[in-house]
Amino acid sequence: MIGTIINTILVFVGSAIGLKVGKKMSDSFHQTLIGILALIVIFLGIKMSLETKNMTVLIFSLLLGGCLGELFKIDNRLNRGLTILVNKFPSINKDKNFSQAFITACLMFCGGPMTIFGAINAGLTGNDQTLIIKSILDGITAIPLAASLGTGVLLVR
Repeated sequence: MIGTIINTILVFVGSAIGLKVGKKMSDSFHQTLIGILALIVIFLGIKMSLETKNMTVLIFSLLLGGCLGELFKIDNRLNRGLTILVNKFPSINKDKNFSQAFITACLMFCGGPMTIFGAINAGLTGNDQTLIIKSILDGITAIPLAASLGTGVLLVR
């Protein structure tokens, strides 16, 4: 449970920093930061996938997840639900980027493979290492994300 708590705190702090001082950072700095984080995530993904004992299960899981997501139109449903939410709260409706920020942050922080694997691993073995690594990455990612997209990133947690 400590990994989840650390993740929540770091995303909240990163989002707050991004909202407060992110506009003072240049776009090239934001892009460089995102590029570095993307490389780290790619490296971790390759490393973790090579450690798997059964590559067939990994490949099948990716294919099945992608196909089910498309079949059930998860992206469209999420967008519709968020539109309803935004329309119910006039203060949120003022922020034009709220929906985009919220959806992007949800996908990055809540639905990624490190989130799922880390939570399962922490629950079954008590090892929070994956969630803590993810927390650091998420906290740093939240800075340029909140700076460029706004308050929707902060409200994910």
